[in-house]
Amino acid sequence: GGAADEGVRLPDLPGRPVDPAGLYGALGLAPGEEPDEGELKRAFRAAAKAKHPDRTLAYTGGRVPEPTLSERAAAEEEMRLVIEAYRVLSNPERRRQYNLTGRVSAA
Repeated sequence: GGAADEGVRLPDLPGRPVDPAGLYGALGLAPGEEPDEGELKRAFRAAAKAKHPDRTLAYTGGRVPEPTLSERAAAEEEMRLVIEAYRVLSNPERRRQYNLTGRVSAA
């Protein structure tokens, strides 16, 4: 768990939309953007395709090295963030709560 899991609100930057848990960024969206359902699904699919551990760890520099445990863990964590971002931002109430508080609810 990170700061979002612990309910900690990260500091705001004056005059700029915030994305403390990185949910908008995980999907390639600008903080505070209000994508419709189709745009959100497209962003999720693109991010999931780009960040999927099997894809990101499979091929590097003309050879297929076995990823280290830390590389695998980092890739899996990035994918978890993409999934969590879609889970929160695709639910209007959770998105509103996240936009207001910068926190991700446990529900």
